[in-house]
Order: sequence, then C-alpha cells, then structure tokens
Amino acid sequence: MVGDERTGIINTNPFSVQTPEGLPADQATQLFVDDYNDFPAVQVPGHAFLLGPRGSGKSMIFRICQPDCQQRKLNKNLRDLAFFAVYVPVKETQIAVTELGRLKQQYADILINEHLMVTYVASRFFETLRKLQINDTEGTFHKALCLFADSHFVRRLIRLGYKTDINLSEETTSLEECIVKLSGICDDLFTDASTYFQKLAFSDEVTAYSGALCSYVNFLLPLLKHARSLPFMPIDAPIFLLIDDADNLTETQAMIVNTWVSARTTSDVSLKISTTLAYKTYRTVTNRTIDKPHDYSEVDISPVYTSQVKTKYVDRVRKIVQRRLTVFGIANVSPDEFFPTDSDQDARIHAIRDRVGDDWERGVGNRAYRKSDAQVRYTMPQYMKSLADKGASSTFRYCGFEQLAHISSGLIRFFLEPASQMYTRQQAANPDLPVIYISPEIQHTVVYEESRSLMFAEFDKIRREPRGIHEHSYQVRVKKLANLVKALGETFREKLLSDDSERRVISIAFSDEPDDEILDVLDFGVELGYFHMSAIGNKDGTGRTRMYILTRRLAPFFNLDPTGFAGYLFVKSQDIRAAMYDSNALKRKSRRRGTAYFEQQELPFFL
Repeated sequence: MVGDERTGIINTNPFSVQTPEGLPADQATQLFVDDYNDFPAVQVPGHAFLLGPRGSGKSMIFRICQPDCQQRKLNKNLRDLAFFAVYVPVKETQIAVTELGRLKQQYADILINEHLMVTYVASRFFETLRKLQINDTEGTFHKALCLFADSHFVRRLIRLGYKTDINLSEETTSLEECIVKLSGICDDLFTDASTYFQKLAFSDEVTAYSGALCSYVNFLLPLLKHARSLPFMPIDAPIFLLIDDADNLTETQAMIVNTWVSARTTSDVSLKISTTLAYKTYRTVTNRTIDKPHDYSEVDISPVYTSQVKTKYVDRVRKIVQRRLTVFGIANVSPDEFFPTDSDQDARIHAIRDRVGDDWERGVGNRAYRKSDAQVRYTMPQYMKSLADKGASSTFRYCGFEQLAHISSGLIRFFLEPASQMYTRQQAANPDLPVIYISPEIQHTVVYEESRSLMFAEFDKIRREPRGIHEHSYQVRVKKLANLVKALGETFREKLLSDDSERRVISIAFSDEPDDEILDVLDFGVELGYFHMSAIGNKDGTGRTRMYILTRRLAPFFNLDPTGFAGYLFVKSQDIRAAMYDSNALKRKSRRRGTAYFEQQELPFFL
C-alpha cells in the first residue's frame, strides 16, 4: 500500500480513476498537469464555455480552479486569490421533468426551474465557504457575515416571498455555524419547490406554488456581488460559477443559463460552463441566441485530440503518468519503462524497417520522398500484412506506452481506466512483488478486451436505453451507427493490408455533400465517442468539408495500427449511406474495385 502522510493518499493503484470533485485539494494539485494551452482562458474574468468530450479533463480543470486548490497550487492566502470559484455539478440538480410538464404555462416552468437552479447555486457557494474552514479566532468574520445575511440575504428573501424572519446575529455563535445556517436556508428553498413538483404527481389539479421565487437577477447576482466585499473573500476578485456537465441540463434549464450569460455580469460574476457537443441550445428564455465573442468565449479542447495528438496529447499523458508514478512511490521508472513494448515484436518490426530503407535506396517498391518517410509509411503495414498472410493477425501485441496513449484516442480517462485494470492484473499475477512494470501480454489483453467491449457491449448498452415514443427511430439510428462503424473499421483494415501508397488511414471526408440522415448518424457517433470530428479543405480547394476520425480505441478490434495515421479517404455519400444499412457494403465494393476506389489524400498534419 502506498501512502503519503502529508497528503493522506492511501491507494495501491496509481491509475485508479476518481471523480475530480471528490479529490482532496493536496491530491488534486499533485496529480494535475498544468500544460493545457487553454487553461489560462478559464482563469480570467468573462463568461466561457469549456467544450470537450467526456473524459477530456474538463472536471479536473474545474477542480484546480476551486479556492482550496488555488491556495495550495499558488501558495497564497484566500484573500490574495485572483478569483473565487464555486463548483456547481449539474448532475446533482436533476428534477422531476415529468411533473414540470404539468405546469400549464411555459413561463411558470421557467420561473420554477430558475428558482431551483438559483437556490442550488447559492447553497454551493456557502458550502464552498464551509469547506475552506476559514480561521476566525477574533469573531470579526462571523459578525461581518451576520451583517451581510441580515442586511442582504434575509431581507431580500422576505421580499421574494420567504415567510420566516431570521436574525443570524442572534441565532449563530460562529462563522461556520452562520455559513451552515445560510446553506441550509438555500437547501430549504430548493426542497420546498422540489416537493411541490413531487406532489403534482398525486393530484389531478395543478395547484398554485406559494413559496418564495428567486431568480438570478433578483437574488443570486446581488447576493454574490455583496458577498465579494466580505472581509475573508479575495480582494476585488470576481466570483466564478463553474457549471459542470451542462449538457445534462434540460432545454429549459440551458435557456436559463444562457440568459444569465447574456446579462454580462463578468466584473462581478463569471460563468464557466463545461459541456460536450450535446448542449441543448444556445438560446435564452426570450428566444435570443447568445453569440461569441459578444456574450461569451469558447474554450474548445477537442482539436487537441484530433490534429495535434502526437505533439501534444502523448506528451501530456507522459507527464500525467510520470506524476502518478512519482506520487505513488514508484520512483525512477519512466512511463515507457512501466509500459514496455514486446521485444520480440520490436525486433521483427525493426528488421522490416531496415528492409524498407534498403528498398528505398534502391528505388524499389515505394514512392516516398525520403528514406525516413518510407520507413514510417510502410514498416507497420508490411509487418501487419506479413502476419495476415500467415493467418497470425491475432498475434500482434498492442503494448508500449506510446501505443497505449494513441489507443486512448485523445481522452486521458481511456488511458487511465485500462491502466488501472492492467495494474490490478499485474499485481494479482505476482502478489508478493511490487509492481514496477506491466507485462506486454497484460497490456494487450486489457486493451483488446476494452476494444471488443466498445464494439459489442457498449452498443448493446446504448440499444437498451429507453426512448419512449421515439424507441423505434432510436433503435434504427443505433443500428445505422453500428453498421457504419463496422464497415469503416473493416475498410481501414483492407486499406492497411493493400499495396496502396498510403495505407495507414482511419478518417473519412466527403467528396460530395452528405444529407441530414448521414450527418445525423455521424454526429450521433461523435456524441457517443465512436468518432472525432474535424474539418479539412475540400477537393477543389474552394472551402472546407467535415472529416470524421474513427476512435483509435477500436484499433485492437479491427487490427489497425493506432500509432501513425497520416491519411484520410474521400468517400461518396451514397457509399456511406449504403454502409449504414449494410455493414458489408464497403467491403464488397473495395474488394471488387480495390481500396483505391476510395480516393485517398495525405493529411497536412499528424492524426
């Protein structure tokens, strides 16, 4: 068991995945690798949307922004911080949508929804203060908070319909007690409205709501503006509301958040909103759109995981792994040593590399400009083809740090979760020895099982998700996506084993304009993590077209090379539509016409 008396870290597995919001501040700051190019943009005043797929590190960025982590990371007092961040996880705000639908007026729906969201955020603000355990030996902070509560908090609530008069100066004796009391009042306001919804389920009549109604403008914003002046808060610093997983908001709730964004209150309160591509809407409750850069900025970390994987993502994973190995006491071991390659396989690959180099020097068998280009382009395809010719494709071993990093397809979670399983299996294989490396066999077994699960178990799970009246159309959509993924994976495999000039492809772009049906299925695949989306110049050079990259997590399942995809295929919409209905359509066409039928292009960047 590895432990650290200073941090309280006790764990036997350095790769265990914990939700960032549950990490102690010391552990979070130790494990966080601060090389996100866009991280500074999150730390400056201003409304911002942080975009990225699940597992890309958005929640970890929000964890580091919180005041307990900022104090430790910067070695500063609370008063000296540049901002005060309040973490607001959306997953904890889910309310009874069925009962909400019984409200006869849309405006009533908006009012009650906003009240629930505002009181939840206010409660999170006070809970953030409580967790900081602010030292108040002289009691001056307690007096200041009581004055704030009596003058601003309670008085404003009474004007909004709160029926209980409270005097915090008389009812509390310490700063912590006062903070807990204020948090409790916000929780009661949330619960009263939530209970009202629940009672609707047991009544044929929709009774009027009689509790207090709080909004951003009449309650939360003035509350936070006045709170900035409290003597224990950071001096002249804005408050950041870190709204995490905003794609889980209902459409009405997203419209409410967008309305807060449109208020442009960034000198006092800035909203930092993390979401995937599934954010419901960018319209406000008045049906006006919010626009960048007028209303907000956008921090999109997803391009890092498509066009810049080799130069940035692998380096980031290396730093994260090295940090975890060091923190958990596995000293003087590099990530490449901890996740070694298969030495026998390496020897065979190097022999083919040398042969490709010799062929290039003699002008035989390839069209690369440089010897090194030829070796990069043809070595792995020739090796994998040699295995296929012997009927031994399954003997290829997916192992080695860089290969595992590429297989994770730009999402650190998909490196750490398999690594955690590998560590556990290595530990079980030699229970009496410390784990100082993961055997190539265990590495391969785990990533292959993960890849197979993504192709079968995950699709089965997606199919089982209930969709009510939309069940049939949803199941058809899932089937189309599963067919397309299978068709493309097998086509990329055919291409890898071909004699074409560029064989390492895992991406498609359209030579014509795809229709809504095709785009719907592809975008569904992006949402579920089966594809990444980017854009490239179109064939005639007059504009840009969408490009879809199959997740490298499926490389072991389809026996693809995950480390060096340097090209993409231009495809026709009719072929992709055919593949959506018949997973063998592309395979039949490529075998009949050759893989060169799908016109290939080399990418101007590494994918």
